[in-house]
Amino acid sequence: QAKDFSRCPAAQGGEPGANLYEAWVRNSLAKRVTMAPDIGGRALCSLQLPQHVLEPMVKCASVTSSERFTVQEICLTQANFFRCLQQIYPNIKATLIVRCWKLLCTLPSVLVKALRAPPAWRPFFWSSWFWMASLPLRTRRLPAEAEEINVESNQDPRIATIQPLFRGCHQLVEIACRFALDRAASAAEEEKPAAALMEGAQLLQASRALRNILAQLDVCAYQEYRPALKGTSGGDSIALRQLTRLCRSLQVTGDDAFRARGSEGRDLLNAVHSFQYGIGLFWSAHLGLAVTSNGIDTTGTAGLSIRQMFVHLESVLNSRFSQWIPRFAAGCPKQSKWVWLAGAAKEVGEAIFDSLGCEAVPPPLPTPSKEKLFEDDCWTRDFRSFSMAPPLKAELVNSQQLFIDHISRLDLGYFYSQVLPEFRDAVRDLLHLDSRAAIGTSANLSESLCRVLLALAQREKHLSDSGDCVVISGSADFLSIRSLWRILAHANWKRVEVEQSGGDQAAPFLEAIEHRARNVRLVHVTAVSSVGQIAMTSSELKAIIMAARAVGAAVIVDICQAFCNIDYDFASILCGQLGDVFLMGSCLKHGRSLEGLGFCAFDPASSLRPWLSPGWCADLSAIQTPMEDPELADAFGAMEGGTVANAVHTELFVKQQRYLHKSGMGVK
Repeated sequence: QAKDFSRCPAAQGGEPGANLYEAWVRNSLAKRVTMAPDIGGRALCSLQLPQHVLEPMVKCASVTSSERFTVQEICLTQANFFRCLQQIYPNIKATLIVRCWKLLCTLPSVLVKALRAPPAWRPFFWSSWFWMASLPLRTRRLPAEAEEINVESNQDPRIATIQPLFRGCHQLVEIACRFALDRAASAAEEEKPAAALMEGAQLLQASRALRNILAQLDVCAYQEYRPALKGTSGGDSIALRQLTRLCRSLQVTGDDAFRARGSEGRDLLNAVHSFQYGIGLFWSAHLGLAVTSNGIDTTGTAGLSIRQMFVHLESVLNSRFSQWIPRFAAGCPKQSKWVWLAGAAKEVGEAIFDSLGCEAVPPPLPTPSKEKLFEDDCWTRDFRSFSMAPPLKAELVNSQQLFIDHISRLDLGYFYSQVLPEFRDAVRDLLHLDSRAAIGTSANLSESLCRVLLALAQREKHLSDSGDCVVISGSADFLSIRSLWRILAHANWKRVEVEQSGGDQAAPFLEAIEHRARNVRLVHVTAVSSVGQIAMTSSELKAIIMAARAVGAAVIVDICQAFCNIDYDFASILCGQLGDVFLMGSCLKHGRSLEGLGFCAFDPASSLRPWLSPGWCADLSAIQTPMEDPELADAFGAMEGGTVANAVHTELFVKQQRYLHKSGMGVK
């Protein structure tokens, strides 16, 4: 994934002026020397360039609350960069003999320079003398323009005392982000990907001292300088945004990694965690600086409300990895005891219990939750249909706030990389399916059904005489479903409707399948019907599906009324695999979400896969290049609706299921 991020045109910055932040932070020279798209000698150049960035920063240290502290943090940043890059690229590190020789040769000039400088600056010159001697002899001198990287700052007296320091911090962060992205991109090709990813994480954390420097800026001096930065912000960094999107969309299959790779898999998970922590730490600290330096109710230099930035922070930190951790933690053995504290029983961990020196007590008996999930009058006034369950009350999951956050964020990457994956996991858990099952979203059940019916009609037209094809359906099917059978009628299919009036709901389906075994191509079953108030048992569903499979027919199971209502174990019903069975439902009813959120659970290896027409729209990561007549990059997206119109309702479903699961409530 990281390779795709690092090679995209946007990652190379575009033309000068195309991105205001890039034009300001790179200042033409950095773009040519430090941010070149190939590694080559870039690491070596990047250890020389900071000298021309750091020295002007030191000379502006007086604009901070503690000049001595700021110089110390600058020295720490310099040491971190040298250690990290020389660990990653050992060929840019001089031998001990060469280093000693360079230290002796350069000592007189550095001594003169340090003695002439103010006392607070001297640690930097000694640090530079030590670290520059660690570069190999073949080091070439940077272009003469390197010394003028902040030349326009020196010419403008209004910003000369602060811009070299402020911009220097951002320039060094940009260098760290670019190399971290390179390490992530090359991790998959290396023998030990965890080590490469961890090196990228260390580079991100090497710049942590820079945030301490920015936090020491004189408040008044910064506010006087801030209007000169209007139009852009550090959040506009292309490299930083590439890293952010990469981090939150990393696919983490932790359980598989533990089983297949042992300690190596565990190292990889820890590396992903460190890498994502580095990005999350930057955004958290960046937001903290914005709030403490400007106030939460002001507007950032890029024109965004600082208060609204908290919404963006959630989308950064809520990654695939952070969503996996609770699932792993749920399987860890409990290590706790109950004690009597302050007149009530309290559960504490064993480590805490050992330090208390008191006796354990029996755990209290479970009591039903008295918390109200719905508004007081929703059942008597607003709840008009027994097939429509209302969302949880606003104090638990605020649907209106989700709309506000979505409008403020307008980040489709957050929807596709975080909300949808958690939605699919929730649907799989509720249906008792494993990760082999694909979950495609759609506007409603009808949309999914239309796509499958069209695929069936096209396949049979291609393979055989569609005039002999038969679809078997039940009399308890929902009314709107019956109108869709016209799709197959136009293809000359014949429909057989079985009467569902007896006690055994499977018997009429089995009889119809056996009677027309040779021509049956599709069986449609409604698990729970609001028309006839019928609910099939698991054994009845299993018998119908097994009979349909025996004659090579596809099966569509309407679980719209069953979803989040009756606990069907489809892993058992399907005998472990979906095959040509499609489970279609909606989150509108007992799923407690709102309109525009249907789903279809299917097997990516289904025989219908080549005939399915996906409805993806804005999720460009789902399609391959070139863009002319693109194919899906992943068969799991074959039934993906791709519309972002249901983004808020999807997140509403996810957060409600998260709350119910946390509260210990399920379908049972």
